[in-house]
Amino acid sequence: IAQASFNKVRRNFKTQFLKPEIEKRYPGVEYCPEKGFDEVFINSLGLYKKPDRFHSEDLLSGKINDVSFMCCDVNMQERHVHHTKNGTTVTYETYFQGKYYLFDFNKPFKDTILLTESIKPSAYSKLQKVEMESLEFNKKFKTFCLDKINAFYVLTPQVMLAFLELEKQNPGHISLVITGSNMYMAINNRKDSFELSMNRVVDESFVQYYMKDIKSIENIIDCLNL
Repeated sequence: IAQASFNKVRRNFKTQFLKPEIEKRYPGVEYCPEKGFDEVFINSLGLYKKPDRFHSEDLLSGKINDVSFMCCDVNMQERHVHHTKNGTTVTYETYFQGKYYLFDFNKPFKDTILLTESIKPSAYSKLQKVEMESLEFNKKFKTFCLDKINAFYVLTPQVMLAFLELEKQNPGHISLVITGSNMYMAINNRKDSFELSMNRVVDESFVQYYMKDIKSIENIIDCLNL
């Protein structure tokens, strides 16, 4: 009973308080708590395997510093069937919980560049691994593309430093792909943004805690000089 009541408070908090607060502090940014990315779109990026269960919410979209962006929470789960002498049980294991981002890279690009902290997704099997000039960068990220000259063109020393800084600011596994004029990024940090806590007083420090998610978008735009 308590959980059902709190869920109603949580929804009201997002729509009646957090939405106008975000849009007041960041003109040009729209917050839609009930909306998210489409599963077909997320699957088309190929950064993670297709889920058996998918949920997305807390869509932020608009412009910051003249850069168009969209981001939202994404949760993906895999179905597991267990057979025992007592019967069959089905469980769902979460393998991605975090945020997906879309940025206008402002640099039309013919090739595709993939950066990942984990193994190369099967959707990008044609891309070849490239060693960049920064040893520190190579320790953190694996770089894949069709033409290494294009990777050197995009991943300048300044951009590589920006990605290393971005990795420090965002604990969790980062994967991103640059293609066309867009950059798509996934941060698997096991976090659910904009969720109301039952144990915190709603004051200015509480509001600032939620604004960190939007500030992180601004930091990505600034760090990467989008």
